[in-house]
Amino acid sequence: MAERTDTRKQQSREQPTQFSLVTFKAYGLEATGTHVVLPGGNRGFTNGMYGEDGRQRALAQLAEGGYVVDLTPLAEHPNLTE
Repeated sequence: MAERTDTRKQQSREQPTQFSLVTFKAYGLEATGTHVVLPGGNRGFTNGMYGEDGRQRALAQLAEGGYVVDLTPLAEHPNLTE
């Protein structure tokens, strides 16, 4: 089991986690990425990618065929901000 865990750690260091979905939050410059589910891979999500650098990182890790949901226009919607 330890050998399998070591192999996973080595793979994750060699290649960053790819995202199947990237969401830009409405308020603040934060991006969240949902991990591509691979057999034996890293499941879950990554959040806390802040600022323009965080957004660029999220887009760089977007898998081919992945989706981007940009919620920032909602911050200006008058019925949602009051």
